[in-house]
Amino acid sequence: PRGEAPAGMTKSCALGCALIMTRSRVCLVVLSVLCVCSVFAQEDRIFTVEIGSFPWHDRVDEWAISKIPDKYISDKPVPQQSCTDRSLALPAAGAKSVLLGVFADEAAQFLEKFPALTDTGDRMQIRKGSAVLDYAIVVYSDPPLRTKFKFSNAGVILLSWGGDIPAPTQVAPTVALPADMPAYAPADGVCPWHDRQGQWEIQDLPDEFKGGSPMPLQSCGDRTLMLPAGVTEIVMAVSDTNLSEFQRRYPRVRDTGLGLTITPPGGGRRLPYSIIVFPDPPREGNFKDFTTAGVVLLRLEGADAAAPAPPPAEGVRNVLEQDQEFVAQEWPGSPGERLVKMWVQEPPAGINAGTGLMLVLHNWGGVYNSGEYVQWCRTFAERFNVVAVSVNYLQSGPDWQAGGPYDHGYLQAMDAIGALYTVRTQLAAAGVAFNDNRIYAMGGSGGGNVTEMAMKLAPHSFACGVDICGMPGLIDAIAFGTGEGTAINAGYSRDPNAPDYLSSDMQRIRDFGDLEHCRLLARANPNLRIVIVHGVDDCSCPVVPKIRQCANMIEAGLNVDGHFLTDRDVDGTVITTTGHAVGNREQVVIRFADEYMREDGDLPCATAGPSDFERGGTFEYPTDNGKFVIDFSGYPTIRFEAN
Repeated sequence: PRGEAPAGMTKSCALGCALIMTRSRVCLVVLSVLCVCSVFAQEDRIFTVEIGSFPWHDRVDEWAISKIPDKYISDKPVPQQSCTDRSLALPAAGAKSVLLGVFADEAAQFLEKFPALTDTGDRMQIRKGSAVLDYAIVVYSDPPLRTKFKFSNAGVILLSWGGDIPAPTQVAPTVALPADMPAYAPADGVCPWHDRQGQWEIQDLPDEFKGGSPMPLQSCGDRTLMLPAGVTEIVMAVSDTNLSEFQRRYPRVRDTGLGLTITPPGGGRRLPYSIIVFPDPPREGNFKDFTTAGVVLLRLEGADAAAPAPPPAEGVRNVLEQDQEFVAQEWPGSPGERLVKMWVQEPPAGINAGTGLMLVLHNWGGVYNSGEYVQWCRTFAERFNVVAVSVNYLQSGPDWQAGGPYDHGYLQAMDAIGALYTVRTQLAAAGVAFNDNRIYAMGGSGGGNVTEMAMKLAPHSFACGVDICGMPGLIDAIAFGTGEGTAINAGYSRDPNAPDYLSSDMQRIRDFGDLEHCRLLARANPNLRIVIVHGVDDCSCPVVPKIRQCANMIEAGLNVDGHFLTDRDVDGTVITTTGHAVGNREQVVIRFADEYMREDGDLPCATAGPSDFERGGTFEYPTDNGKFVIDFSGYPTIRFEAN
């Protein structure tokens, strides 16, 4: 009823409000100065400033905060705004200042039109699926109850309304790990134990522990706790079955009420763990007499702030031969030993502890040492501080039909992964440090397809990959040359008795948009970023099935940055066409992935845990009639095992 106050609101606070009944909720419309409690009684009109929160009441379950500096994160309720109205509505008058997020592309207009706004220099992001918007964080001094920003193309975001601008967050002192101590970064999909790699991994980790400082790997079998010097307090997880005994033996242990699970890769039995705070822990603790499972370290704190990071060590040069070859997995199309060539480009400043690895993959029929690929390797090696590797994967060059149908990303991807294995092995043998969490890939057309397949077949290894106009998997039109949207014919047969027969299993493993497989990949590598750049008028690699694959990736939880190019994207320099060529593919990588691949980029990509090469063991993708097993116990190989 119009005159009744909602639950939790006094009638005096309800004065000046009108209740509009809708089928899903009661919406509160501000008509005059409201009491603070009248706004906060409507729980669906407030949010807390944190990752995943929805800042607009008319865009709930659509746009959410995806990135914001820690100092602005707060558990204090803040009124949601209306994205549609392009306005700021405060719950009470008299605020000395408020914090506001405004569309970054329009920040200069905001500051020009509203002199009471001051740019903090900080930035945040909101996300809807794969779409991301950058926002500038500004201070609005002496704001009125309502301000309209009609010129803006996006709603504003209220971050703090009571004049209580957060002070910089006081970060707890961290403890540096010895260089020789094996470590991992807490995240879903990583193993916290050096003796259980590939067997058990963390899942359901609370967000506040993701992306933290490296933690020393523990031994699950020994049930021990091994810490570096200087630790005064730790946060760790213990099996729920051991929690009460930990609290009995160590009375100062505090249960946070949070938890995580430990599960086998790919799913299965989940072991519940409780997260506890352990003050003054033993540097070397042995819990084997009363525990049934290993402990999981999540945070280390010390009495003194960690020393400033030393400047990067001067890079080591001339470690790797540029033009080399390695022995790859046998190809049924031509049995016997098979050699794969690769071009290896070190960064001009040398290889240091921050240097990553990057695949630079040519198109269908291309050759690894063509001038453009060698130049791309030089560009990317310098720009991204990577060892760039161009691979002459299976059926490179114009005579690809000599051994039967086109491989289409199966052994080709394994050749690319084998090139990384070879380079890693050579660096390790030379004692040269590099960053195994910064493994990237790029490719155009056939190379875009191999890029996607390499990320799929080495599921823990890649931080970011760029697929430029790549094939949309081995769809029927390409596999059998039936011509739906493309003239490409990979030369396969539907006849089970034909030597070139394509089974449903072999077709499915080549689909990097397979929903079940994407879910396994997303679980294995939650930090993976996939960039897709594809013209809407591509007549070689049809765009419609590509969009379907992209949708499956997003549904599975993969981080996809998709760019499907239309005429408005054509600038005549980087993007020259909405067809298959796209444009200057080297510069396409820089335009769409610079922030991900540069060490100092806005969103630098790195994997959270050890790569497949470090993990060893196997990874499986199920199909209708069996499973594909990728084996990293030595040189990486793939095989199909029938049910």
